[in-house]
Amino acid sequence: MPDDQVQEVKDRIDVVDLVGSYVPLKKAGATWKGLCPFHKEKTPSFTVNPERQIFKCFGCNEGGDVLTFVQKMEGLTFPEALEMLADRAGVKLDHRKAPAQYQREKDEKSALYRLNAAAAKFFHTLLTDHPSATRAREYLAGRDIRTETIAGFQIGFAPSTPALSQWLAKHGVSAAHLRAGGSPERFRNRIMFPIRDPLGNVLGFTGRVLPGDESGPKYYNTPETPIFRKSRVLYGIYEGKQAIRERGVAVLVEGQVDVVLSHQAGVRLAIASSGTAFTLDHLTAIGRYASKLILAFDADQAGVNATKKAIALAAELDLSLRVVRFPEGVKDAGEAIERDPKLWATALAEAQPAFDWLVDTAIAEQVGSLGPGSGQALDGSGKKAVAKAVLPVLARLPDPVEQAHQLTVLSRRLAVPERALQEAIARTRTPKALTLPSSPPPAKTVRSLVEQLAGLLVLNPAAAERVPEAVFPPGTLARRLYETVKACYNPEERQTTADVVRIVSSRLSETDRVVLPLLLAEVEQLLGPDTDADAVITELATRLTRDANESVKQSIAERIAAAEAAGNRDQVKQLIVELQATLKG
Repeated sequence: MPDDQVQEVKDRIDVVDLVGSYVPLKKAGATWKGLCPFHKEKTPSFTVNPERQIFKCFGCNEGGDVLTFVQKMEGLTFPEALEMLADRAGVKLDHRKAPAQYQREKDEKSALYRLNAAAAKFFHTLLTDHPSATRAREYLAGRDIRTETIAGFQIGFAPSTPALSQWLAKHGVSAAHLRAGGSPERFRNRIMFPIRDPLGNVLGFTGRVLPGDESGPKYYNTPETPIFRKSRVLYGIYEGKQAIRERGVAVLVEGQVDVVLSHQAGVRLAIASSGTAFTLDHLTAIGRYASKLILAFDADQAGVNATKKAIALAAELDLSLRVVRFPEGVKDAGEAIERDPKLWATALAEAQPAFDWLVDTAIAEQVGSLGPGSGQALDGSGKKAVAKAVLPVLARLPDPVEQAHQLTVLSRRLAVPERALQEAIARTRTPKALTLPSSPPPAKTVRSLVEQLAGLLVLNPAAAERVPEAVFPPGTLARRLYETVKACYNPEERQTTADVVRIVSSRLSETDRVVLPLLLAEVEQLLGPDTDADAVITELATRLTRDANESVKQSIAERIAAAEAAGNRDQVKQLIVELQATLKG
């Protein structure tokens, strides 16, 4: 994105108007003051400076410009915040796409938002007063979900007839448009939960079957569309973002009903992924609002597996994790709340640190139950199994102090010397050996290695700064990928790998765009799940840099020989200087 366009957007947005649309402000001399939206306070320490077009809180130290404010308030990436403010300011952004293509994609997304909003309104109206929704209303009443809660989450009902598509057709929505939006009319005889983004746009739906209706899965989601990505959406984030931001804590549950009941019970920190399909993108999105996350998946094996996966995913992120253990006989958050809302509040207050939960669970899986000294009583194979379950997560902790502490705890729990555990961790970190040819490979293999390195950098963009440009021959796919990654990756934007891949792909030619997914699939297959990508990148970059230098030296040597044969002494001297510089490099 050109810097002048970013500045144009910032120039056209008045910081007082923008912040004032979120926070009540009062004039205080040359500045404006209000209660900080990023932490709880009773005395205003949050100031907005119209002259410098910035905000600053002297209580929590948050500050920045209009883009920073929107990113923090709405949990958006930099590109998303820029897009939002550009629309507000009436600035047309240069997305390095053909204007017609960009406008077409933008119009398509806007149309899908309108389609989903209309469908959500239709479903909600039906649930509210239509006879066909009687069983749905009875189910919700039986779960003690109140009318105002239903309205707040815009819960609805999809009938068993094609009434939605007929209603939308009367309002000019074509069949093709319906298909592009994930065909919301596909939901039949289900309670409907609209899934909204942080700005309130309806991205898609989850439909829950009515009790006694066994036709199809219990929960059914909108398929992937240009605006609905199951691996990213979080149910309840729009409704809960304010409370999550203020407390700095989010509670992750499994189902939509769990979220709804938790909010109704006063715990407005609850959000949900689609079932147990929890991803790094979800964690990144949560991290924009909270520094702490409590996992409260269902108390069954699927929930245990999902918790383990979430802990492993979060190990390298700056998120403090805890895990809820439900009382005996309680399956999930919704059931705890229905028994007694205080039971849910207590479970959250007593949530266990994630690493302790992981160790306890691994020990219990070996002995069948957990008691004092259970880990120490394990035999050698049992202790090995516990270490195998725990150490890969421990190895990924970025803070050496925390890692050392947890290692001491594990050593004590298992009655195993710390040195043995440290050696085991070192083995988990050792990257798989790469099979690179020892002799100079033919040109085709060199190009293959260069492209593999470029593909690795697309998947690990932070490493691009460590790889010299000279490794990638000009005019090649590898060079174009390298240059595109460096141009679009910004560590301050907290971009996910999926974000980078999408942006890189959007900036490539049609031909390169076709090749990219094939190259990335090949790279991922070559790496495997246990390979240290950073180590591979370093080894490849070192090898290819050496090969590139050898190629340059050979070229200079050939040119020196030609200059000597032609009797051109000046050129020979110049080339010798060039060769010496290369040798020093």
